[in-house]
Formats: sequence, structure tokens, C-alpha cells
Amino acid sequence: MIWIQSSGAQIPTGAVQAGVTTDGEPLFIGRHEHEGSYVLGKIQPSHEVLYVPFGGEEVPYRDFEILCLKHMPL
Repeated sequence: MIWIQSSGAQIPTGAVQAGVTTDGEPLFIGRHEHEGSYVLGKIQPSHEVLYVPFGGEEVPYRDFEILCLKHMPL
């Protein structure tokens, strides 16, 4: 696994899907530094953001890191 810098609706090949919305849109695993620590959250491509949970709310970030499968040569 590897973290790749991304933003907005840019979802790289090999991104790890973590679920779907009620409309069937794929959600992906992302992270961003928030108040001094990395926080995991969900990337929703149609909203072009990563949402991280904090203080009972979802804090949006347009720039984030996305978890991807690292390509391993055979």
C-alpha cells in the first residue's frame, strides 16, 4: 500500500475503494493532517473532497493523500 498525493476528483489507478454512497458512488480511503495529526476519512469524487470526521462533523479538504495498491512487478 502507498499514499499518493491527489486533489478534487482525481482518483489514481489502484485507489482503495472503501464503500459506496446510497446512490452507488464509490468512496475511497484518504488522509489529511488536521490539528497536528493525520486523520483518515472518505473521498467522495463527486464532491471533489476528502471528508475527515472531527468534533462531530465532517471537515472537507480539497487536497489530500489517497491510499493505493502499490504495483509490484512480477
